Amino acid sequence: MKEKTKILGVSIDKVRLDRLLSQTQIYLNHEAFRMIYFTSMKTILQAEDDEKFKTFLEQCDYVISADRTLEEQVYEDKNSQKERMLLAQCYLERLLVRMNKNRSSLYMIGTDQEELDHLMNNLKQSYSSISCFGSCIEEETKEDAIDFIINDINAAAPDVMLVLMKGILAMEFIEENRTRMNVKLCLCIGEAEDEVLQEIGFETEIPSWIKKLKLESLYYRFFHGIKLRHTLLKRVFQHKMKEQEEQKDREAKDEYNKNI
Repeated sequence: MKEKTKILGVSIDKVRLDRLLSQTQIYLNHEAFRMIYFTSMKTILQAEDDEKFKTFLEQCDYVISADRTLEEQVYEDKNSQKERMLLAQCYLERLLVRMNKNRSSLYMIGTDQEELDHLMNNLKQSYSSISCFGSCIEEETKEDAIDFIINDINAAAPDVMLVLMKGILAMEFIEENRTRMNVKLCLCIGEAEDEVLQEIGFETEIPSWIKKLKLESLYYRFFHGIKLRHTLLKRVFQHKMKEQEEQKDREAKDEYNKNI
């Protein structure tokens, strides 16, 4: 039986890397659609207020932490070092190496065509034996365009599909189309931390066009805003975790007093 940790009402798998890789190989040896969700603080806070999203996460084969603050809670590691790779990061790295060795196929679904092209190019450079495909789904994408993408996925029949969409968008796409897709393993990685996404070629360095236009200062201000939002998100998350622990303590005391 899988060991899970409940964080603000959302179950996250407390799994070892070797176990997760072993189970992944089993999934890749069969034709059934399997799903692993890379979750973060943002995922947890969103699911806390959205029962449908929470149910979707419960139905995934694995929900693993892909956020350092969250991983500390799941594995009760309060002294986590910044240099240590996250479980999700190690898993993605090992999986891609294995896929490259086996000449596996990969399909990526994103919402930004330029970013998608960039990631696919980086993946091809690092893992040349993986057959890489991809499609971009924009907000205004119509039903016939979705049908075309599904047909493209089925023509590629990928071993693994990476979903770069976040939260509700990922859920809606998968729930509406999972029975139509010829995919063995779907990894929802859109809400993983940047250090996890680096394994697929995601870069946070200043783009060359920013340098050419001499917009470095503006770029730094923009990313400073991102870091600030992450800090605020972390504070909200930690406050809610503290409230949860206090509630548990009160319930334990009430139960103790009843039994006296």
